[in-house]
Amino acid sequence: MDQVTRGLTAAGHITGARISAREAERIGLVNRVVAPDQLEEQTLALARDLAGRSPAAVRLGLRAFYATQDLELVPALEHLQGQLAAVLATEDAAEGIAAFFGKRAPV
Repeated sequence: MDQVTRGLTAAGHITGARISAREAERIGLVNRVVAPDQLEEQTLALARDLAGRSPAAVRLGLRAFYATQDLELVPALEHLQGQLAAVLATEDAAEGIAAFFGKRAPV
């Protein structure tokens, strides 16, 4: 979350001001807005997508994201280099690479 979004979020918490879903998307508080009648379908589609990904890669990726979001470029890249090594050391990565070269879906 960038400083502008943090400031707007903090202001909303302090004042209790409400914003629309579109405004929340515009300022980066949420990354997607869907119609109410599409909410369940879109939520399940996102859940299926996430469930099909490597839990280790998702976990390490989120940790890396949060650890580097406020860093300058060079320190962030240095941190991410170590995280990439951690991801590549997982069984999921080995399976993903084997699946890619075998032209098949990972199991």
